[in-house]
Amino acid sequence: MSWTLGSVNQVIEAAAAVNQKLRAVTILNQADSRGHDNDEAAEILKEGGTLKFSSIALGNRKAFSNAAAGGRAVTETVPADSKANAEIQQLYKYVFDTSAVSSEYQDSTAKVGD
Repeated sequence: MSWTLGSVNQVIEAAAAVNQKLRAVTILNQADSRGHDNDEAAEILKEGGTLKFSSIALGNRKAFSNAAAGGRAVTETVPADSKANAEIQQLYKYVFDTSAVSSEYQDSTAKVGD
């Protein structure tokens, strides 16, 4: 594991001691469209310990930098970049799993009413 991941892993472990529900994940950002660099980076991230590798990759696309320069999300740009939109939607769905959040909310409200 690289020294940076080791340091981050220590911080996550310390934070998890305070917050047992803490989840920390890694993604590939600015992933190359070809070559073996992504595979090598993924193998390192899979050794993350407390950090869970998500296998989500955001490509190295001009759409992301153009959107950020304009103060927008990539999903707000015109013309739309369908690949960038699909990648960010995949990340959003992973982070904000609405079905899991909804179930957790329903469970917690059921306990309050008991």
